Amino acid sequence: MIVDAPRGDSLHLAELRIVLLGYRGGSGKSSAGNTILGREEFDLKTTAQCVKRQGEVAGRQVTVVDTPGWWKNLPVEYTPELVKQEILLSVSLCTPGPHTFLLVISVGFLYTEEDRRAVEEHLTLLSETVWSHTIVLFTRGDFLGDTTIEQHIESEGKALQWLVEKCGNRYHVFNNENRGDVTQVTELLEKIEEMVAGNRGGHYEIKRELLEKIEVWKRKKEDKAKQLCMKVKKQREIHRTFIGDSLYLSELRIVLLGSRDAGKSSAGNTILGREEFDLRTAPQCLKRQGEVAGRQVTVVDTPGWWKNLPVEYTPELVKQEIVFSVSLCPPGPHTLFLVIRVDVSFKEEETNAAEDHLELLSERVWSHTIVLFTHGDCLGDTTIEQHIQREGKALQWLVEKCGNRFHVLNNNNRGDVTQVTVLLEKIDELVAANSGDVFYPERDGDEGINWIPEEMWEKPSLPLKGAHSMYPLPLSMSGDSRPETGYDGSDQMSGVGSVAESLQRLEVPGDDISDTQSLRSSAYGSHTLGPVCEHHSGSKISRATSSLDCMRQKTPNTSGTLKPESEPSSTSTPEEHTLTVVTKLTPETSTEFTETSCRLQCSHAGLFQCSLTGLVFLMEGEGEVLYRTVQWDESLLHSTGQTPAGPLFSIECPQGSVCQLHLPHCEILSGEGLDSLSVAHVTGDSVEVLPPLRVTDTHVVVNITDLSLWGLVRMFLPFLSIKGQVLPFLQSFGHPQSVLNVIVLPSNVPLNEVKQQQTGNTYIPVCSDCTLSRGENYSLSCDLKKIQDIYPKAKRVQIYWGYGPNYHPTFQVFLNPDTEHVELRLLERGVDGDEVWAGRVLLPGAVLVGGDQAENSQSDSAEKQLHSVRKDFVDRVSKSVVDDLLDGLLQQKVINKHEMETVKVIPERAEKAREVIDMVLRKGAVSCLIMKTLLVELDPFLCTTLGFS
Repeated sequence: MIVDAPRGDSLHLAELRIVLLGYRGGSGKSSAGNTILGREEFDLKTTAQCVKRQGEVAGRQVTVVDTPGWWKNLPVEYTPELVKQEILLSVSLCTPGPHTFLLVISVGFLYTEEDRRAVEEHLTLLSETVWSHTIVLFTRGDFLGDTTIEQHIESEGKALQWLVEKCGNRYHVFNNENRGDVTQVTELLEKIEEMVAGNRGGHYEIKRELLEKIEVWKRKKEDKAKQLCMKVKKQREIHRTFIGDSLYLSELRIVLLGSRDAGKSSAGNTILGREEFDLRTAPQCLKRQGEVAGRQVTVVDTPGWWKNLPVEYTPELVKQEIVFSVSLCPPGPHTLFLVIRVDVSFKEEETNAAEDHLELLSERVWSHTIVLFTHGDCLGDTTIEQHIQREGKALQWLVEKCGNRFHVLNNNNRGDVTQVTVLLEKIDELVAANSGDVFYPERDGDEGINWIPEEMWEKPSLPLKGAHSMYPLPLSMSGDSRPETGYDGSDQMSGVGSVAESLQRLEVPGDDISDTQSLRSSAYGSHTLGPVCEHHSGSKISRATSSLDCMRQKTPNTSGTLKPESEPSSTSTPEEHTLTVVTKLTPETSTEFTETSCRLQCSHAGLFQCSLTGLVFLMEGEGEVLYRTVQWDESLLHSTGQTPAGPLFSIECPQGSVCQLHLPHCEILSGEGLDSLSVAHVTGDSVEVLPPLRVTDTHVVVNITDLSLWGLVRMFLPFLSIKGQVLPFLQSFGHPQSVLNVIVLPSNVPLNEVKQQQTGNTYIPVCSDCTLSRGENYSLSCDLKKIQDIYPKAKRVQIYWGYGPNYHPTFQVFLNPDTEHVELRLLERGVDGDEVWAGRVLLPGAVLVGGDQAENSQSDSAEKQLHSVRKDFVDRVSKSVVDDLLDGLLQQKVINKHEMETVKVIPERAEKAREVIDMVLRKGAVSCLIMKTLLVELDPFLCTTLGFS
């Protein structure tokens, strides 16, 4: 180490060695390296290997090593072996060792517990001593505005605070957009020198033996990669000798298989040379065609499975689509591509999942399969053969199972047509090796498709470490063929959307569907099940045969029509209660600070739904239910491998009448995440993870024997999609400044909880539904002429899937004084991405002066509007909206209980509507404003027709 002179509590170092660590896609590592060196030395694109650059900075010789990033919120086991090795080898690029590791974090992204855990696991690769040499470097400092970095750390919560403390409270902030400010760099170098002084002048050291072992291991893998390359080259040469004029394929048929988010759809677009497949998750097979390199190419994209879950946990609909895919390109596909991404580590569980799903199509499928790797740009200078060898035995076994046939695509570089033409040549060689044969499962006779729709196969439980219960998850639907005729029981599936549309193509024996799928067709209905298959063991073929035998014994189900009962007896069982009509009630509420407690009075046995939270209670008799949301203690869930999937409810019933809970979920109807849901029962410092009784389109149902804390949890799924909601709140600071706080949350966060935290701000009802994907980045877009700015200024923001206790704005839109409305768009994958939500947000009172004046003006306007639309309101409003409106007016204390009960008994819809609007008009302007606000929320389309603005 070169030391010039001591200076206070630090050393002045003539040489500094720095390693940059952080997540990929937005942390700002490479940009921070450029800021330190004062010039563009690092490429801002994702790198697969360490990059070392040097320069003179403030009189010091500075070495900076940039490392490949990990996934921001994924555990270390999802990080490819290549990235982990590069993190370790980064130390050897600045011998004798780095003075500091800069852990780079952008202030433009929310920092979650998953992010913190990922950082801890990746830094621990370098041993526990790394923390005494680490400084947290915050980038995008311009996003902070007038907020200090200390205030930002405090506001982000415990996860970021823990990380800063773990690094000895050493941190610094960069504005990478203002590189002319050299003081931010010199201050950082001084902080590094102070840290080195605190470490007694020492730098970070790693055992030389470890680095030597890594280098030896790396060389062995490179040698094996060369051997694999030579083996494949020789194999391809042999296969090409079989290709003649008779085997030249003017037409190619391809089926894409793989896990969700493997890049199947993007690979299909790359092959066809244009955007043919939607990159969103599709519940059915999609077939597209086009001319590629002089050939007619057909590509069939299939729904994906969960990459690390056994085939037993894949919805039956997905398995049916996989089997059905080969019939979409008759007489059969020339090849099936097993699509795998190279930027996420490949584990044994994924090999097992791939093997089980491919063998739904019979063992013969392997001789027609090519492994197609995507995200090839993440390999950098690493060859695909090196990647296969470094990832380990799981991936190597799978490649060998496919006859060492593999190819890699860079879907971000579709201009490189050679990657597609070489792929087509490999298909020619595969077909030649198969003597010109195509994949046609029925040729296997008795050893054909290894799949028969399952009804009651016993499933092995997924291990939940530390959980109190192990249990099987329910299956979806049953059916044994895919004919061209329609599904004649589809009228029972109304309202299910895409799932119902999928079922219309299925023929189900006896119109019978399994428990899970039938309960997804109706929120609280069920179908009668046929005989249960008792065969639970043996090979896939024997299991399939046993299932087929059971199916042959089944008699058609003719009891498909549901007949709900209006008044069940209090002695009926929970299963009998599932056919009960649900009574929707608005609870009495009391608020203390920002915590709202609800009280629901149930007058008899039956199902009762809370209109505020969506909770449903099955009551055995009369009773009073008291409930509120409380904060999750996520440390209790760590040992179970689960994460929150909904609010945690504290529930009490003094009479003990509650025997079943229906907890609202936010899963999308295609059902990929439904099977991952469980119910957590928290008592004191322990948590019990329970299986659902069933899962509907909207709720998870569980039988209970006692009350305390109940909530939904799920296994961590890295690329999950859920239903979300976009909630705008207008915050007025008086003339002329107003801010629109836009909060994006999962759909099962109760709106009243968010409103309670936005006291003083005005909630503006919009059509809020959207679909959110974990790990995706989002941006908010609108007409810049109507606003001053949008914060955060990051082009891509990751949305926090939190369930309290705080709901901070995801975006803040600073409005121009004269703005009456804004049209907002939520975009996935940044400013040029897909639109996932759009809304027109009206801004009542945004330009008025003073709070009282604004409120009075809005009230007067609402009263005039109700007068003017009275007749249209009476003619058009539905009975259900009138009933919900009455509940809302009672809750807002516009009417009392006697008034509500008087109106509710009026049988005629129009007369009931007339009485409601006249009653409110008699109560004055403020009551009219409340009714108008409620009506906009309950029926925005009617309000548009009525001309409300």
